[in-house]
Amino acid sequence: MNYLSVMFPTERHWQSLNKTPPSPKAVILGYAMLISLVPAVCGYIGATSVGWSVGSGPTVYMTQSSAFFIALGTYVSAVASIFLLSAAMDWMAPTYGAEQNLGRSAGLIATVLTPVYLVGIAGLYPVVWLISCLFLAALAYSAYLFYSGTAKVFGIEVERAFVFASAVLAFGLVLFAGVLVVSVTAWSFGFEPVFTSGL
Repeated sequence: MNYLSVMFPTERHWQSLNKTPPSPKAVILGYAMLISLVPAVCGYIGATSVGWSVGSGPTVYMTQSSAFFIALGTYVSAVASIFLLSAAMDWMAPTYGAEQNLGRSAGLIATVLTPVYLVGIAGLYPVVWLISCLFLAALAYSAYLFYSGTAKVFGIEVERAFVFASAVLAFGLVLFAGVLVVSVTAWSFGFEPVFTSGL
């Protein structure tokens, strides 16, 4: 996949996914596993080296061991999300008059999630309000890309594409809830975040 075109998709990018979709392997191994490092690594560095503070309170850091497990979980979840959403979209495709093609679905999902993953760069300077604002903006842009790109990538009517994208989005919300449940469960087994205060 062309990294620049995925980060800044144009009409040409959508048409490329439609006519010459990438292989699922290329998307997962060549792109998803790399872009997923952004939130994991940046979050780890920010939490352990930069820290954050509330008001005039002391700077709070996360211990390296707990931050490592959280970063690892973030990375695995990020890669798995692209794969599972792609598989779900591919499975749903015939229902909405679209051709099944896992590579096409994976290419679209990877493109759509890229803005959200790139917001992870803000984790280097973990200010809650800043990260929250950037995350919401990225979500809005990703939603725009998803709803505007689905019809072009799958070559179906705009109305069908809207319902198709909404169905995949609903699955994504269920997937997100599942990730939260797994996270809470992991914390109960001793993988919860551990904090320490700076001088």
